[in-house]
Amino acid sequence: MTVKISASAMAAALLRRLKGEEVTRKFSALLQYDCRLPLDVQQQEASEVFPQIVELSNLVLFAPENVCVHSSRIVIGVATYSIYDMSLLDRIDVCADTCFSGVSVEVFDIVDTYDKFGGFDHIFPGIEGVYQTPVVGVWNDGVLIERASGENARDLISKVLGISAL
Repeated sequence: MTVKISASAMAAALLRRLKGEEVTRKFSALLQYDCRLPLDVQQQEASEVFPQIVELSNLVLFAPENVCVHSSRIVIGVATYSIYDMSLLDRIDVCADTCFSGVSVEVFDIVDTYDKFGGFDHIFPGIEGVYQTPVVGVWNDGVLIERASGENARDLISKVLGISAL
């Protein structure tokens, strides 16, 4: 007899486990392989649970309507199906208390956000040629001053947050 487990049940179980344990790598745990589910279902699960994992972290879930006019912020769009992007967020999260201060680090799932806004230009005006994640924008006093994607975005994150090469 085969027992089917729904994606939402698996997502809830994953979230309970992450809340109940001291997990150093919260984001990359979203992509722990489960042979009981097809990969596309696991990726959908990671996308669904992502906002809740952000709540457990030192990072902030990006909302376009939240304009930060009197401070600095970096907005990072990641692919929740990418272990590289999830590991990047783990590293930033671990360093949040000690490596940088005065910078709000906001994150979002590119799949969800891209579908809502029809592209990245709404979030990062003037960004061109996004072929790799992460996608990053840096604001200072409410003004977008830098934007990048892929390897250039990782370099920008490293520079802005003062974290060694990512």
